[in-house]
Amino acid sequence: LSSSASGGADVVIVGGGIMGLNIAYQLRRREPTASIVVLEAAPAVGYGSSGYSTGFQRAYYSFDETMSFALDGMSAYKDWQNYLQDSSAQAKFTETGALWMLGYDACQNQAMVERLAKFGVQSELLDEAELGRGLPLL
Repeated sequence: LSSSASGGADVVIVGGGIMGLNIAYQLRRREPTASIVVLEAAPAVGYGSSGYSTGFQRAYYSFDETMSFALDGMSAYKDWQNYLQDSSAQAKFTETGALWMLGYDACQNQAMVERLAKFGVQSELLDEAELGRGLPLL
């Protein structure tokens, strides 16, 4: 990656956040000889919202393709060193689960659970009493 594009480049990526850097990484894997330049206005890459993110990943999205994309990302984070093929790469991924407060009717809620299951994501619907037992301070 270069910090300036003065010499020309095969690909110029604007933004050195998680998306821009991932695009650069994926291009480098596929085209090792390509000249790739990442332009970043901040003092360093990952300096903006990507660097200050809490790192929350979720599996549920409106479109199947987006869900598959998110689950692929989670899989990569779980085995980061292998994904990068770099034993010195450091990333910690901790699965904690999430609580979603749904405002839909029972049929829509059940459809969401079934859709998640189709992608191998464990989820369950809790009623008010079950939620109170599991999270009494809520």
